[in-house]
This record gives sequence, C-alpha cells and structure tokens, in this order.
Amino acid sequence: MKPKTLILMVVAVVCGLAASYMTSRLLAERSASKDEEDKVTVLVAKQNLAIGTRITDPEKYFMEKAYIRGEEPKKALRTFDQVKDRRLNKSLTAEQFVAAEDLYDKNSEGLAAVMPLGVRAIAIKVNPECLAGGFVLPNSRVDVLSTIRRGDSDSYTNILLQNMLVLAVDLTTSRDPDRPAMLASTVTLAAKPEEAEKLALATSLGELRLTLRSHNDEDLVKSNPITPRDLVKHDTNVSTDPSSDDPNGTRVPSGLRGVPEVPTVAGAEPKEEAPKPPKTFTQIIVNGETITKAVHIIGDTEAESSTKIEETPGPERKLTPKPEKTDKPEKTDKPEKGDKVGSDSESTPSKTTKSAAAVKGESK
Repeated sequence: MKPKTLILMVVAVVCGLAASYMTSRLLAERSASKDEEDKVTVLVAKQNLAIGTRITDPEKYFMEKAYIRGEEPKKALRTFDQVKDRRLNKSLTAEQFVAAEDLYDKNSEGLAAVMPLGVRAIAIKVNPECLAGGFVLPNSRVDVLSTIRRGDSDSYTNILLQNMLVLAVDLTTSRDPDRPAMLASTVTLAAKPEEAEKLALATSLGELRLTLRSHNDEDLVKSNPITPRDLVKHDTNVSTDPSSDDPNGTRVPSGLRGVPEVPTVAGAEPKEEAPKPPKTFTQIIVNGETITKAVHIIGDTEAESSTKIEETPGPERKLTPKPEKTDKPEKTDKPEKGDKVGSDSESTPSKTTKSAAAVKGESK
C-alpha cells in the first residue's frame, strides 16, 4: 500500500473518532440538561421541629430536596426566604416538607409574636380616669399607681411599677394614626413574672391607675407612700366652717375626719400653749363689824395651791334694807342644802356666821 493512501486512512480514522466523541458528549449534555429541567427542589426539615419554633436561620432547620417535575408536593415551599423569620404553627418531623399553611401569618401571630423575651402579658381593668384621659395607647410607657384602702387613716397610695410597656388597649395592638386617644376597659401590660404577681395582688386589694410617661423618659424615681395624714399636712386651702366636725372651725376634707394628728417632725420647734389659769374660790365671812375675805387658789399640785386671807374691820357698812312683806314667800338668809359657802363672784354666809340683820339687832 502506498504511503499516501495509508496516511489518508489514518486521518480518516482519527476524524471519525473525534466526531464520534463530540457527538456523544453533546448528546450527554443535552440529556443532563433535560433531566435538570424535569426536576424541582422543595424544602424539607433537617430534624424534628416543635410547634412555635421561630425560623430565624432557615438553613439551620431546612434543606433542599429534588423531585421530578410533577411528582413534588404541590404545597411545599421552595425557597429559604419564604420561611425566614416565620413561626411554625404545627410540629414537623425530619424529611417532612414545609407548606405555607404550617406557618403563622405575620399579621395574625398576636401578642406572643411581639412580646420581648422573659415577659408575660397581663391585663388589668381600667376606666377613662385610670388611662390618663384615654391617651394611653399600644406601645406607650406607663407607671402603675396602687391605692390600698384600709379605712380613713390606714389607706395609702404608692408607685407600684415604673416604665411598663403597653402591649394592647382592649383588642387593639397597634396605633391608629387617626385616633390620638382611646377609651377602653382593659389594658394589657408586658410584665416580668414577679411584676405580674404584684399586679394581681394589688388589683384584688384596691385600685390601679396608669400615668403616661414620655417616650424619652426611662428614669426610675424613688418615692414614699402617700397617706391621708400627708394630705391634711400639705393642705393649705382650709377655711372656717362652723358646721364642720372640727371644734376649731377648720374644714376637714370628707373621709379624713377622725385621722390622728401628724406627729411632730424631728427638729421642729413645738408650739407653746398658753398656761391655763388656776381655779380660784373666794370666801367672805362676816363676824360682827369684822369682814374676813379668804381667797383660795387651787393648783395642779399642793405646792401650787395657796390661801390668802384679808381682814377688814370697820363699822361703816351699809346694810341692805329689809324688803317689805309681800304675798310672795320671803327669802331666808339660810343657804340651801348643797350650796357652797364661797364662789367666784359673791358668797352666801355660812350657818356659823351671823347675818347682817343679826348684827344690826345686837348693835341696837
């Protein structure tokens, strides 16, 4: 065989082999592409997932699984973005696909979805007066005032809790820009477990009020409980009222009468009371021409008691003329039974002393 013919045969064989390789490769690529087009991927759980699980990191909880097109679960979700930051409303087992109906809707998750970690939602009864006139709205910050009633003198009010988050007002969990105020019958607060216990006890013992805080005010203040005695102490708008129960004529606020007086503050100078005058009794004894006047001063102690006697001799005394007889019974000079011998203004002569008429008869 001629060399030229041999070379042509070798070239033909090599070209045939190359064409066959290229054809088979092209067919294989077309077949793989067709297979990929006929398959879809869906999300399935990597492990068992409990109800209420929040999917913050989808790749941690789910993986992609391929199905032949037409054989995949119709309701299965296919991308990680569809489950990110969502919460399961049912439990899933490993290799189980996740569907849209297995997740809570973002707008219907309720308070549990927006509550901070570690807090509880507790509702208290309120009225417009307890809601700062209705300006306490969802996402507001409030202080809780507790009033415990134990009679007129033992009642008190104090700040029970401060800087509390309002989760809901009645059934409203978000603010309506067209309603700057809202009147409601219940308010739901976000409280720690120990704060929820305080609210439950205070509600059963008395009345709760909410005071609205500024959004930028997060300071906690210290205060002492206020009692009815503090109201009387700081009340300067008092006026005289003769019909009041106070004997001094001071108007006492309703419900505060009978409250004990506030003790004197340490360091304050007590008001000095004017000393009471001692009791004084005067006794006049007429013995002939002599008149004896005895002044008895009775004090609180024996040392403060004393007796002062003044004797006045002298005939120059005008006697009271004897009244004429009338039909009326004549007054006798004898003191009635039980009358005192001495008094503050004038004294009746005792049985042992002689009357002025008797003295006149003797002088004659």
